[in-house]
Amino acid sequence: MPTPRERVLLQAEFDPKWKTYFFLKNLLILIATIGGIIFVPFWVLGLGQWYCRRYFESLKCTLCERSLIVAKGIYFKRERTIPLDKIQDLMLIEGPLLDRFGLCQLHVETAGQSSAAQGGSEADLVGIFEARKLRDRVLDQRDLVTGSAVASDPSVKVKDDEGLADKSVLVEIRDSLGRIEKLIAGDREMQA
Repeated sequence: MPTPRERVLLQAEFDPKWKTYFFLKNLLILIATIGGIIFVPFWVLGLGQWYCRRYFESLKCTLCERSLIVAKGIYFKRERTIPLDKIQDLMLIEGPLLDRFGLCQLHVETAGQSSAAQGGSEADLVGIFEARKLRDRVLDQRDLVTGSAVASDPSVKVKDDEGLADKSVLVEIRDSLGRIEKLIAGDREMQA
């Protein structure tokens, strides 16, 4: 859940077609695996519908001022808070099965993500209504948080006063380094 200091900007909604997609995807996996074939009747006769419904109810995606919060799971519930300033990209993925249901997958890539070695992402969100709009909104909010001047929505304004404060600090650091270099050069001349 968002921290009390953070305001919720957007609560994403998931398409109910996700349940059918998830059911069929897992059914195909069970059929394709030797050990899974024995579970196919249980999956088809009720366990699959129950599991998909419960899992769908657990899906949450919340955009806050400084983070994206993703929650899911039935027995092993996971809630991941992804700081917006760590998000590198939000990739939309579409495939044959996803297209069949009119869904797409939103793949969240972050700097220093923990599952990068396995080729995974911080979060994979399938079936979000208006996923492209959510992606653009998250990237715009990320740009506001990081002070980047680029935003895909022209109505989003970037705070210039924060950027100017950062620039003045950099100027001070540059001037200090210049003075240090002069002092070091003066010490070398005295030693020679």
